[in-house]
Amino acid sequence: MVRRLCCRSEELFAGIILLTSFINAAYLQIPGEYVLTLDHSNFTQAVSDHNFLVLQFYAPCENLTKLLCKFVEELEPEYEKAAWVLSTHESPIVMAKIDGSAQENKEISREIFKFEMISYPTIVILQNGGRDFHYYAGPRDADGLVTTLERLISPPSIEIKTASEALTLIDDEKISIVGIFPTFSGEEFENFTAIANQVLWDYWDYDFFHTSDASLIPRDESSSLTTKPALRLLKPFDELFVDSQNFHVRDMENFIIEASIPLEGKLKPFYKSQPIPETNDEPLKVVVGDSLQDMVLNSKKNVLLDIDYPSCSGIGFRKFAPFIPELAVLYENDDDIVIARLDITTNDIPREMFDIMDCHTLYLKAANGALLSYNGDQTKEDIIKFINKNRQSLNENSMPDIPLMTDTGSPHARFMS
Repeated sequence: MVRRLCCRSEELFAGIILLTSFINAAYLQIPGEYVLTLDHSNFTQAVSDHNFLVLQFYAPCENLTKLLCKFVEELEPEYEKAAWVLSTHESPIVMAKIDGSAQENKEISREIFKFEMISYPTIVILQNGGRDFHYYAGPRDADGLVTTLERLISPPSIEIKTASEALTLIDDEKISIVGIFPTFSGEEFENFTAIANQVLWDYWDYDFFHTSDASLIPRDESSSLTTKPALRLLKPFDELFVDSQNFHVRDMENFIIEASIPLEGKLKPFYKSQPIPETNDEPLKVVVGDSLQDMVLNSKKNVLLDIDYPSCSGIGFRKFAPFIPELAVLYENDDDIVIARLDITTNDIPREMFDIMDCHTLYLKAANGALLSYNGDQTKEDIIKFINKNRQSLNENSMPDIPLMTDTGSPHARFMS
């Protein structure tokens, strides 16, 4: 009798394992059904059908370098899971993908970006029938994709009407910017909305809110917000909040950037960076915020850095896009030269050192420490002349290390000229 019960228990357990495996397998297969696969034949219709379309440009690994292949393979399951989750929402967010390397699809990237897509995977968001597009600069894991896309489809600034809404919406662990206005109209409110929209797309990890009742704003025990309109930046470090009443767009942007940098040495600097690549053996080196110090500023070599700002609207400097990988191959065997690229939408850099001028801003950090911006013609030949004219021989190099961040966490630049 005991043996029979034992056998039945084993059979039941085996059945449960089999059923669980079946459910898991079914779950793993579900997400792929929710990513639209587009090509030249159905792209126009898909863009027309969906006012907010998330589109991933990918390419098969046989058409990619090892590093880009790794990025594509890592994104695929996360993208599919996110598409599955977002499809269940009351207002679904549609996610799609297209093989950008296929010859018949290349005209699509030219139509959107005004140049041929060369970097994969790239995620863009198309709105208003494809007339507007933004590069997606947020996290690429499933949870991060879901959270960020939900935020991007929402209004750039959310109104706070009650104390409970303020408590629920404002995250004490994030940077939040709150605008206080007597009415939600006029130049100040329009400028605030414009900067909220810009920062939302460029940085994605700031939260913007607006209200007409200053008493709802956290950390206002002293009732210092007596004059409207006003801004309050809430942060999880230093003095916890900073106020401003300057509503010029550029000044608001500078205020947000400066107030977001910790002054206390106890905390890690509050800036964003992509993970440092585990392998970086392609001719065009990948620089991120956390590797800028070592790979560029303190490098003993001559480093041409392409600061790529894909979410800006300019087109002229897009001509640089194909030149940079070609230059990397050209100088691959030159021990004195490194060609590198940094995506500024996902990596913070010290703005007092680098003046961002357009979609592609080029700087040469010479081996002697000089930091030179490129202001020449948009041709490969002129960039080569610029490199060769300003490069320094390694045996001439006597430069000290250049600190990017001081021990107190505040930005500090020092370099030889």
